Amino acid sequence: MIVIEFEKSFAGASSLSVKEAVLAALKELVLPELQILKQEMGELKAVQALAKKRLGDLNAHLLDQSRRIDAVREELDGRLDAISEKLKKRLAA
Repeated sequence: MIVIEFEKSFAGASSLSVKEAVLAALKELVLPELQILKQEMGELKAVQALAKKRLGDLNAHLLDQSRRIDAVREELDGRLDAISEKLKKRLAA
């Protein structure tokens, strides 16, 4: 419908003025939308960067917790082995 109206209004115009009118219409319709998209993309990149940093922090925290769990497990295994040996000696005596 817009194309038909556009064609009617520029039926007798020169090709240069038609080109200028098309460019002006595109600039009027597309450029504001493009600016909005660029702004939203910038906001999304900022959010993505924050999420990436947070995930990195969480990963480091989980790695630290895993190391601590392994250390506690080793300590408990050693204690259990010592208790087991004491019990074996008592039962043998």
